[in-house]
Amino acid sequence: MSMKRVRQKQDLFDIIKELQDRIASLERSPRAGTTSIDSGELTINGGGSIVVRDSAGTPILSINGGNQPTIVMQPNGGTDYKIVQLGWESPTQGGAFQITVNQLSDGSLDGGKILLMRDAVYLSHQPLVGEESFYGAGVYAEGQLFMKGTFGNNMATDKAAVICGSVAVGAGVSSYTHTYAAPSDGTMVPVVQMVNTAGALGGCLTAMSDTAFTFAWTGTLAKTINYWAFRI
Repeated sequence: MSMKRVRQKQDLFDIIKELQDRIASLERSPRAGTTSIDSGELTINGGGSIVVRDSAGTPILSINGGNQPTIVMQPNGGTDYKIVQLGWESPTQGGAFQITVNQLSDGSLDGGKILLMRDAVYLSHQPLVGEESFYGAGVYAEGQLFMKGTFGNNMATDKAAVICGSVAVGAGVSSYTHTYAAPSDGTMVPVVQMVNTAGALGGCLTAMSDTAFTFAWTGTLAKTINYWAFRI
């Protein structure tokens, strides 16, 4: 016994309606979903952006085009700060790349900054209020290092690479023992000098350890002792 199958022709109006439903669905849900790009590129014309949002619609990552292309990362945890990567064109340096910590509310720079330029590099801390301090290479001349900021007077931890300070020593003594704010986890090598307004005289280190050093001199007038100690 043979069976015959009859294929029913679909009505033209049903075909048109089905196509309309599919197009409407795509227009309501313009998402890439789990689509992957195995080769080639994803092109966004007109200086648009790629934005990743959390479940509440807050942008947590965006890649933005334009004359100054940026990548903005906002940690998903209620933080008041965001990280901004910025590419821009310097009138004298050409292309430059910058990473900064900015306030979330108005974008003001308020924290760390890394700036890479053709002739100079900066590692900086630039608070919203207060002075900027930074390490720079090539800032004023090629091959030259530069630091802006201050050193704390006798500020130290056991891992401090450098401890420095200045102390006034009253009249009536001929030596000074300086104890570091914290014992060093290593060997401290002090470089010491004194200021004697009454004229030149001799002096030298008589003791040094990971906790203190002693500097002695001839005479008993008041002195200023300046020191720089580094850990090896």
